[in-house]
Amino acid sequence: PGASLGRVPMTTGPDAPAAGFHRAAATVLRDASSPDDVVGALTLVRRVVLGPDTASAEDDEVVAETSSSRALASECAAAAAACAASKNPAAARWTGFDAVGEEMLHAVAPRWLPLMRSERRRALHDEILAAMPPMTAIRVLVPALAPSSTIAGRDLDDAGKTAVATEAARALAAALERGIARRLLSNLEPAEVDEATRLCAALFSAADRLELSPGSRGCEAALHPAALARTVAAQLCDAARHSCA
Repeated sequence: PGASLGRVPMTTGPDAPAAGFHRAAATVLRDASSPDDVVGALTLVRRVVLGPDTASAEDDEVVAETSSSRALASECAAAAAACAASKNPAAARWTGFDAVGEEMLHAVAPRWLPLMRSERRRALHDEILAAMPPMTAIRVLVPALAPSSTIAGRDLDDAGKTAVATEAARALAAALERGIARRLLSNLEPAEVDEATRLCAALFSAADRLELSPGSRGCEAALHPAALARTVAAQLCDAARHSCA
C-alpha cells in the first residue's frame, strides 16, 4: 500500500517487508517436511540477508521445484527490493531475522542439519549465522545455549537439545573470535544504548546458560566462564578506548 503514491516502503520495524518475509520463512522452517523445504527457504533467506547473487545454481533449482519456496519467492523479491532502496540496506535486511534464527537453531539444527552436505551447510547455515549483526546474534544465540528454557526447545528430546546448544555455542564462540562485544558498541545510535547494555549483560551470562557438560563435544573453551568474561571485558574496553580516541 502506498507504492502508487511514490512513497518509499518502511524498511524497519514489524511491518517492514523483510520482517514479513522472515516471519514467513521461519514458519516454513518450523513446519518443513523435507530437506528441500529447508534448503529452499534458507536459499531465499540468504538472498535477502547476504545479497541476490550468493546462492548456488543447485539451490536456486530447489527453490523453483519446491512449493513452499515458490510461495516465499515473491515475498523474498519484495523484501530484497525494499531493503536495497532503504537508507540503510545492511540494517533493513536483518529486520525480523530473529524468528528465522530461532528456527535455524531449534528446528533445522537437530532435524535437518545432519542431512546437509558440508558445502550446503556452510552456505545455508553457518555463513548466515556468522553474518548476523551483533545485536541480532546475541538475541538469537544466547537463549539457544539453554534450549530447555526456550519455547521452541523445551519439548525437544535430549539429543535435540544437545544439537541446539552445540550449534549455538559453536556460532557464539566464532562470533566472540570476530569481536562481537567490540562490534556491539561500535557506532551505536543513542536509541540503541539501552538495548546494547542489556545485550552486554546477556553476553556475560552466556556461560551460565550453556546446557553442555564441560569437556563435552561442542562445549567451546571460549564459553568457559572465566575465558568468556575475559574476552568480553577486553573487547568492551577496546571499544571504549576507540570511542574516546
